[in-house]
Formats: sequence, structure tokens, C-alpha cells
Amino acid sequence: MLTLLLLAAALLATVAAIADNRPQGTGASVKEGSAAPDIGVKSLTGESIHLSDYRGRAVLVHFWASWCVPCVTELPLISEAARSALTGNTTAVLAVNVGESRGTIREFMDANHIDMPVFVDITGEAVSAYRANALPTSILISPEGKIARIVQGQFQSVADIEKSLAEAL
Repeated sequence: MLTLLLLAAALLATVAAIADNRPQGTGASVKEGSAAPDIGVKSLTGESIHLSDYRGRAVLVHFWASWCVPCVTELPLISEAARSALTGNTTAVLAVNVGESRGTIREFMDANHIDMPVFVDITGEAVSAYRANALPTSILISPEGKIARIVQGQFQSVADIEKSLAEAL
């Protein structure tokens, strides 16, 4: 019980810190049908990527953290969906860890046998660009760069993830 309370407190503190760092007054609306902000993140090896690198593909941008219990449950599903997405050139999955060090992420990935590419948002800029105020949050983006769907909370199955990616096409 104490562990759950500590996890809840950590979640609230992180969400509050991210909310405090959000750009104010930009007027940018983040909603289904609007243009997706072109976020930039880094891989665990330090390679920089931008969402615009994936233009022409349906993309699932998935924000998560290792301390988030629903994220831990969902990440194996996201990983399996990412493997399926890599078999074609029409979809992609960007799993973006929010606020944790590369070392913490690697330890988590190893301990949980997650083998998909993961990207890092240490500063919270990417998650702030999408105004995601809870984890996990998934943003499905159409090949044209429009937000097709916003999912706050976890997916229940790989089939649900794959269906959402297909609908974003």
C-alpha cells in the first residue's frame, strides 16, 4: 500500500513539474484533427530524431515512464506492436520515455525484456508539446501529420494498438 502511495505521489509530482514547464500563450491547440507538433527526441544511443522524419507513415507516439504502473503493464504490448510496425513501411512506433535517465531506462528495458527502440524526453519538452497530463498517453498521427487520435491510459491489447495505427492511415 505504501508503495502505491509513493508511486502516486511521484506521478503527481512529475505531472505537475511537466505542467509547470509547458509553453504558455503559444495558442497551439493539441486535439484530434490538428497538426501534430514536430517533436524532437533522442534515442538511447544519442541519435536525434524528429516526428517529421516519419512523414508519410502513421505514427504512434507513446509517452511512458518506468515508475508508471499502467505503463509497465502496457509496454510489452507496445513493443510487440512496434515489431509489427517495423515489418511494413506504412507505420511506426515512437516510445518516448518521459524524464528518466538513459541508465534507468536501459535497466528497466533489460529487466522487463523489452527490445524495441526507445526515445528519451528528459526535459519534458516533447510531452509538453502534446499537453499530455497523464501517463501513459499515446498520440496517433496520420501520414499527413495530423493528430488522428489521443489515448490517455493504456491500450488493452496488441490488436487494439494495431487497429488504432490502421485507422490513422
